[in-house]
Amino acid sequence: MINIMAEERIRSYINNLILKIKNCEYIIKLSIETIEKLKKENGLIISLDYRNNRIKKVKETIEEKEAELEVYKEEIKLAKRGDMNDKLNDMYKKNTEEINKKEEKTKNIKKQKREIKEEDKKISTKYFNNISKDRYNERQSVKEMRYSYNHYNKVIDSLPEYINNNLKTMPNNKGYIWRGVYFFGLLPKENNSNVTILFEKRKDLLVIHEIDGISHKIYNKRGKDRRIFISEYIRNKIIT
Repeated sequence: MINIMAEERIRSYINNLILKIKNCEYIIKLSIETIEKLKKENGLIISLDYRNNRIKKVKETIEEKEAELEVYKEEIKLAKRGDMNDKLNDMYKKNTEEINKKEEKTKNIKKQKREIKEEDKKISTKYFNNISKDRYNERQSVKEMRYSYNHYNKVIDSLPEYINNNLKTMPNNKGYIWRGVYFFGLLPKENNSNVTILFEKRKDLLVIHEIDGISHKIYNKRGKDRRIFISEYIRNKIIT
């Protein structure tokens, strides 16, 4: 059982590193293409100083991502050899300690509740209600975090290859909804648009979500037919 848990932690860690490597490689590719385009500018559209400074900054980005790549690749090698077990165990131990701290806090609250009840029944009853609510919310938060993390890992593992490939060429205000999780494009936002567009495949139906700061519109589209407006609702405003 221990070995299985260790293997799962290693596999999850390596998968996360692979995603980071793919992201670095893609940024490097885009950066190289940007440099090539800038080198072709003759100073008529942009100034030479701006072009040179821009090329310098892009090269710095490439160097940073190449350094990150080396680190991630080395960590994958170490993980596959089993040399990362101590680090992963420390991470798991830290998470376990956090959970134990919360459980210990709950025990202390129960003890405090009993002491207060002995001193003043009326005050202790009111205090107990508040503490019970906090304890419930705390347990629910831990449970929801565990569930969300496990669900997120399962969703990533099941993400279709075509979605993963399309995200590489999409701006980050477009993406997909897959099993309830939002995935956004890796490219910069296009045309400073404030509208987010998400595609959700449901059997033979494509659901299109258009979301801005005010509303959320939903359209349905079948095959090559024109999309059909389904509904719209006003988003809750966040008061700051």
